[in-house]
This record gives sequence, structure tokens and C-alpha cells, in this order.
Amino acid sequence: MTVWFAIGGSCLAAETAQEIYARYANSVVTITTLDECLLPLEQGSGIIIKTQKEIGSFVLTNYHIIRRARLIVVNTKSGAKLEGSVCYFDEPSDIALLRTGQIDVGDAPQAASAVETGSRVFTIGTPHGLGWTISDGIVSAVRVANGAELVQFTAPVSPGSSGGPLFDAKGDLIGITSFRARGGENLNFAVRLNPAARKELEKHFWRGDYAWQVGCPELCVGHFEKGRAWMERSEKAKSWNAHTAVIEELQKEILGRSITQAERDAENKEFMRKSSHERPRTRGGVLSERFSHALLARFEIFPEDSEGWQIGLDAETDTKAFDRLLSIGMERWPHSPDAHKTVVATLVDLNKEDVAMKMIEEMSESLPSRKDVDSLLRSVASDRAETETDVLKDRLEQMAAALRLEERVVGDKYTERNRIVTQTLVVKGWKRSRWDD
Repeated sequence: MTVWFAIGGSCLAAETAQEIYARYANSVVTITTLDECLLPLEQGSGIIIKTQKEIGSFVLTNYHIIRRARLIVVNTKSGAKLEGSVCYFDEPSDIALLRTGQIDVGDAPQAASAVETGSRVFTIGTPHGLGWTISDGIVSAVRVANGAELVQFTAPVSPGSSGGPLFDAKGDLIGITSFRARGGENLNFAVRLNPAARKELEKHFWRGDYAWQVGCPELCVGHFEKGRAWMERSEKAKSWNAHTAVIEELQKEILGRSITQAERDAENKEFMRKSSHERPRTRGGVLSERFSHALLARFEIFPEDSEGWQIGLDAETDTKAFDRLLSIGMERWPHSPDAHKTVVATLVDLNKEDVAMKMIEEMSESLPSRKDVDSLLRSVASDRAETETDVLKDRLEQMAAALRLEERVVGDKYTERNRIVTQTLVVKGWKRSRWDD
């Protein structure tokens, strides 16, 4: 039943939960993100806000859902799976805009022009993996935090609901569900999307980059859009550039030129081979030490800077600070080949070979098989080229090669356990590749 209510002398229709669900359920998507080894990271929701025939559909969701993702899979109510490319994200506002292939869902919701405390609202999302679940409640308050407008509401949400739409009683889009307060009763919040903010998003309608193509500066600064002109306007980006300039100058002093990625990879491998049971504090002289500390200083400001963490860990001499850094790496990048090698080598240096061996075994067991990876990538509709698909597989080959290298680092007393790891990798189809010595 449709209910009518008056605002400013005119009558507007208030829709029922059934009507809102019928209109917009097909516009809601479930989003699954995977890491460098194509293992699950996060699951959330999203709402299609625009479809352009020549480009595809644009999905609004939360930034925290896609953070650190290397593959983004967008699932529709009809059962289709499409790869999402990244058009825009902004960490402070917790907003991300994705593009997929075209999804025909009819009219997209329009942005609500106003939000009234006490008014009825509806959410559609994927709480605990239960897709396309609708719930209702009221607006408890409209608040401002860190310059962002937040709508506090009582409609029940759970992990997986993040990124889903919050509708008003007319079916207009108030915003997207962002977070809930732990330990609170129905203390849920949505990022407000007013008409001006909705219009601002239109300048970010482009084909986007795939998640694995997003660069280190954008990941570390927490902002991404087409091109890098925005970095000239962002104080945080200017800080990143200033720290990076110092690091590059030190690289030039050490080598007489900037270090290449191939040289950095070779240095890491050599460091791994020479690791002994006494942890080396630096890899070189004064310049190398200054270089390490410059990277560590950048990491302390930009927590997603895995390169700064990796080199900084080698340079840290304070025991408590070292333990903190080691814990951060194990939690933040558990499936990154570079981070995994660093952690294993460090554990060996600390005479914790058994812990290192257990990490190698757990990683080899959790690594998906080549057959499963091929099946996954075939099941996700994407316009990426075959060579781009190979890039995703390369990261798994790098991890398999890292595990084989790590086997040698832990020592001969684990011969039988190493043999089982090698056998596991072979059975899963990860044989020797160009990433091996």
C-alpha cells in the first residue's frame, strides 16, 4: 500500500518496503575483493548509480571494502559476475566508484535532496553474505565528522552490509551504509550522498584502472582518480612526494642513479640468501642506513607503504619497535610475496625457524591451485586483455617461487616438511617459473 504525506503543501508518495525492493533490488550488487594470491579479502555491497551504454555501469560503494584488493568481483542479483575497475576512491569520505560491464537494471535512484531526523529509511545489502536483504528503521540523527556528513540510522546492518544503499521513504538515495558502532545497539551510519555530491561523481565516470593497476602513491595517500593532477592540490600527496624525493635522492647517491625494481628484487633475494642467525642491522654503509630510515619515516606517515615497511624492518634496532613492525606486516600483507619473504627471513634471523616453517606450510596449503585460479578468472566477465590476466597469475607464481626460496632459508633440519611443501605446490600446478632462480 502506498502512503501519501504532505510536504510544503504538496503531496508526495511514500513507498512501502515491497515497492522499494521491487524498484531497486536489481540495482544492488554484492562485492567480493581478493588479494594478491586471489584469496578473499572483504565482502560488501554496492549500488548502481549510472549505466552508460558505451562504457558500462558505475557502482558506488565504500573505500574500505576495496582497500588492498587486487581483484574486485561484482555479483548481480541475476547471478552474473563482472570484474570491477576502479574509477575513484577517497579514504577520508570512505567512498569508492567502480565500473563494470553494462548491467541493465532500469532507472538508477536519484539522490535525496534532504534528510529529516525521525523519517523512515530502508537498506538493501549483503549482511553476513545473505545477499539482497532489506531492512528498515528511522533516521536517528544527521552528524558531521571530519568534514563528512553522516546519517545515523536504526535499520539493522551487519558485516557485508557496508556499501549498500540507504533509501528514504520516497525511494531516493540518502547515502551508502558505511559502519556501525561496536558495542552499541542500532548505532549505524551511512555516508551522505546529496545531489551536489552525486553530480560531482559524474566527473569520475571513465573506464578506470583494474585494482592491480592502481599505483603505490594512490594506495598510500588513500585517493585515486583519473590522472595525477589531483596530487598538486592534496597536502597529503605533497607530503608523499616530498618523502619520496628524499628517498630517490639517497638512491642516486648510493648508486649514482635511481634503483630499478629489478635491482631491488635482486637485492632482496641476495639478502635472503645471506641471512644468518644473527640479524643484520643494515645492508650497507651510512647512506644505506639513511635510505632505510627515510623509507621507515615515510611508512610511519603512510601505513599502506609496504616498501617502507619492508626496508624499515631491516633497519629497526629497537626491540619493541621491531616487534610492532613485524606484527604489522604479518597482519597487513599476509599474502604479498615480498612481505612474506621478509617476514620469513626475519624470523629465521631471530632463531624462530619453526615459526617460519609453519608460515611456509600454511601459505602453501592456502594458496589456490592453478586450476581454481583459471576457473575463477574465466567465471568473471571482464574486458581485460589476456596479457593482463597473466599479470594476476604472475603474483601467484611469485608466491610459489618465494615459498621455494624460503624452504632453503629455514635450513636442512626441515627437509621432510620442505618436501611436503614442494609436493603441495606441484600438485596445485605451481611448478618452477621465471620467478625462480
